[in-house]
Amino acid sequence: MSELSPVQKLAEKIAAEGEKTETFFSTLPDELWAQELYADGAQWSVHEVLAHIVDSEDGLRRFFEHIVAQGSGVSEDFNIDRYNAGAVEKLHQTDRQLLMEMFRQRRARMVSFVRGLAEADLQREGRHPYLGHAALDEMLRLYYLHVNLHIRDIRKLLR
Repeated sequence: MSELSPVQKLAEKIAAEGEKTETFFSTLPDELWAQELYADGAQWSVHEVLAHIVDSEDGLRRFFEHIVAQGSGVSEDFNIDRYNAGAVEKLHQTDRQLLMEMFRQRRARMVSFVRGLAEADLQREGRHPYLGHAALDEMLRLYYLHVNLHIRDIRKLLR
């Protein structure tokens, strides 16, 4: 049995993390969804955090596709907080079951995108809104860790 390539390992990790994310959100108690998660900055409820995650699935895939095709990334003046606020505003009233379906579809597209990468693509560089100048493999690792950080914060509410 041959060992998986770095691209395939990354795609499998992203797929597995997506399944964990689906399971986590599908088991949250109803009363938690409206609860405010962040009291400063974005001031998002748990529902709005899911909306943010759903948006980031699609936005980051398009961003990564751009890195592979163009190798540039975001501009120096890109404001991630403003982008995220606008994106959540567009999705925050979307029913959570629809958000979960959107997440599944968007995560599947991300996994498909990653599976289609050449190993050399992982070293393509661009400007990431949080990391600054970085290689695509670093960006992809932050991508799935980002969701885990939000889940960690929601777990604190459950305690």
